[in-house]
This record gives sequence, structure tokens and C-alpha cells, in this order.
Amino acid sequence: MLDPRGREEGSVAMAVIWPAFHLNQVALGAAGITEFSFLAPHISAAVLAAITVLFGGLAIRRLARKSSES
Repeated sequence: MLDPRGREEGSVAMAVIWPAFHLNQVALGAAGITEFSFLAPHISAAVLAAITVLFGGLAIRRLARKSSES
């Protein structure tokens, strides 16, 4: 089923879980383009920062655990 803009409804719902979507929203906001914006740029920037902290912390934890086993 298509939404009013001609896209599949599920594709928009799935797009918000990917960091590339949020990076795109920040870039559109920085360029001043509001036609294709789904989220405010500051919300997308916060999501990108949260993803970075989450996965950076997981990587540091795994590296610390791996080096303590040696």
C-alpha cells in the first residue's frame, strides 16, 4: 500500500532505524530543505550521538574484556 506521497508505508517506518536516515535528515536541515524532512535536525543529531555512544561503549567494553583475557 502506498502513502499519500507515493511511497510504501512500511519503508518509511523501517527507515527511521538506520543511522543513514538520520544523517540524511541532519544534512537536509543544514541545507534548509524542509520538503523531505520527517524529523527535526536536532532530534536526528541526538539519535546519531546516542547511537555513537551506545556502540562505542559496546566496542570499548569488548576490547577491554578481550585484552584482560590475554
